[in-house]
Amino acid sequence: VTMNKYIFTILILITLAGNFFAQPNIRIEPRNIQFEDVFNRYDFAIIYNDGDQPLTIDSLSSTKPYYILDFEDHPQLPFIISPGDTIKLNVTLTNFYNITVSDTADTIWVFSNDPESPRDLRIKIDFFDDDYGYCTGTITNEILTPLPDTKIYFLYYGIYLFDSTFTDMDGNYNLALPEGNYT
Repeated sequence: VTMNKYIFTILILITLAGNFFAQPNIRIEPRNIQFEDVFNRYDFAIIYNDGDQPLTIDSLSSTKPYYILDFEDHPQLPFIISPGDTIKLNVTLTNFYNITVSDTADTIWVFSNDPESPRDLRIKIDFFDDDYGYCTGTITNEILTPLPDTKIYFLYYGIYLFDSTFTDMDGNYNLALPEGNYT
């Protein structure tokens, strides 16, 4: 009878210890995403729950506004990943015409109920355009009267709204832009 009590006590302790140490465990693969040129602006990472408890993804954060982050099947944050399950995180690089040499490294932080949260996903951008020039001119009407406070939009190759500015009181404008064709 005493031996049964000890065995029963040991089984209870093992069960309690297993429940006490049960937790979610986030793993992100790959840990690095690299954008090498303007033509390849999409990549992804897989988020795994290697733990034995549900993993709740609370939020994502990046230091620069150059990415569209979304998940496969479009769940809304926060959401839960079951133990042993995965979800695909899509990373799309946007606003790439504004990337300069100072923007070549970034981190996306994944916040969750993992004990080591937040986890990082490192981003490397291997291309940038820092060859800026100045676009200057004067905006006038049909009778050549300068137009003050007129908004001017610059479309990169006529399709991508890159930037805008206003004319001064004499109808003049001056804006630093990367080299390229603008409409």
